[in-house]
Amino acid sequence: MQPWRARAPGDGAPFTPKAGLWIVAAAAVGFLVSWLGAGVLELPRRGFVAWHLAATGGFLAVWVVRTGFGFGALLHRWRLGLVAAAAAAGFSAGHVLSQPGAPISAGAALAGDLAWLGGIYAVLDAMLLTVVPVSAVFAATAARAGLSGPGGEILGSGLALLASLAVTAAYHAGFPEFRGAAMLAPLVGNGVIALAYVASRSPASAILAHVALHGAAVLNAPPAGGPLPPHY
Repeated sequence: MQPWRARAPGDGAPFTPKAGLWIVAAAAVGFLVSWLGAGVLELPRRGFVAWHLAATGGFLAVWVVRTGFGFGALLHRWRLGLVAAAAAAGFSAGHVLSQPGAPISAGAALAGDLAWLGGIYAVLDAMLLTVVPVSAVFAATAARAGLSGPGGEILGSGLALLASLAVTAAYHAGFPEFRGAAMLAPLVGNGVIALAYVASRSPASAILAHVALHGAAVLNAPPAGGPLPPHY
């Protein structure tokens, strides 16, 4: 059995010494997805998510096969993950719901938006922007002697946050509307979600918090610059 199938990285699970390459790869895939899908092709939002699913889904499939990150890892410390997800969602989703919203769809159309934009889109973002980079750092630091004490935990946590922010910046840089000062919003939003994962050591916290954030955006439809790019 591959260790990642039983437990999440950061608890002594071995991992390839080239774990940092996954962070670079995630950043490259994220930028390609947003730059080509939104910056070049200007796909409508639902079409963009389909492209995101194909490209990012392919990358995640390779990542799962190569690392052995299985369903058991997603359930690691899930109770603490629920608490962390609720705290992160209270901040990020609460902020979205507090903004003035636009009219939203209803009935079957709303259900479809919640599934496609609030579900699939959110899971893709959570895995690419948070789970992959944070898990890579945790696994890399856990495999190194001398990084198992409190100092190593603090260092690993800080590096994990930086890795997630780096991938988040690369991904959002491909969207024209997030270049410049507008980049701060997604960095803060996903930074809070990454912090939930780092604090709880539960990958599920990042996924659940992202689903809550996207679901809030579907239900409130905030103005351009919200968490459901692209915005044209």
